[in-house]
Amino acid sequence: MPWLDNRCRGTTQKGHRTHLVRVGERAPNSLSGPNQQEALTLTNSQRAEAVVSALVKGSRVRLRYFDWPDYAKHDTELDAPNLAYVYNMGRDECGWKDIGVSGGLSDAELDIYKSDDRDGFARVNVVGNEDLGIQKGFDEYGGGCHISIGVSSTFGIKGGRWTNEEVSIGGDGKMVIKNDGGKVVFSENLPESYGSQERGNHWPPAENAAEVAFEESPHGSIEILEMGYTSEKASLYGFKRLWEWGVKNCSLPSLTSGK
Repeated sequence: MPWLDNRCRGTTQKGHRTHLVRVGERAPNSLSGPNQQEALTLTNSQRAEAVVSALVKGSRVRLRYFDWPDYAKHDTELDAPNLAYVYNMGRDECGWKDIGVSGGLSDAELDIYKSDDRDGFARVNVVGNEDLGIQKGFDEYGGGCHISIGVSSTFGIKGGRWTNEEVSIGGDGKMVIKNDGGKVVFSENLPESYGSQERGNHWPPAENAAEVAFEESPHGSIEILEMGYTSEKASLYGFKRLWEWGVKNCSLPSLTSGK
């Protein structure tokens, strides 16, 4: 059965369609997308609390939206497994309304892509934290396994030694790891020159970076700085799960956490 009854279907007006959100089995509420931006807002802001509360509690929330300019229809169900954890941070730090839901971070899941050509290449990202991942290199180029932050492939192991794929020729690049309070707990300059293709860019601080990131996961963060400005940044949510994948599937050593 369609999730909208005849009284609440999206309507057509001058070629437009009405975006809709539905909490449980309640009547759908309309959404507006001003100026065809990639954002939708409830036309009745008083109903926003019901939508947010349902998402935080893990209740069923469904969305109907239309592409622009062709107005192709999409029906999807919203899922935010860690929203209760995030909402409670806003409650504690910003005075948001307490809606009586406790929630910690769920176990991280991985999105794994492996090449069909058996050339060794693999790319793995954390579901819900896609800026953090791990990449296994092509066998013909020495393989190796490195943590990726955004679009940058960074520290790991290649050719039996600790390396960093991110190189700062001018010496103005740095990797920084912060704990859950925002305090810097690791800061090192990136390598300033390229090594061989088979053995990578030697970077001894990578071992310490791996240990610190493992310790600070899931609440810390990691970033790449260029000329003092952040170029790439990611939460460390899922880092331990990524590293365990690297231990099983490439050359990464086991790490243990004291926390």
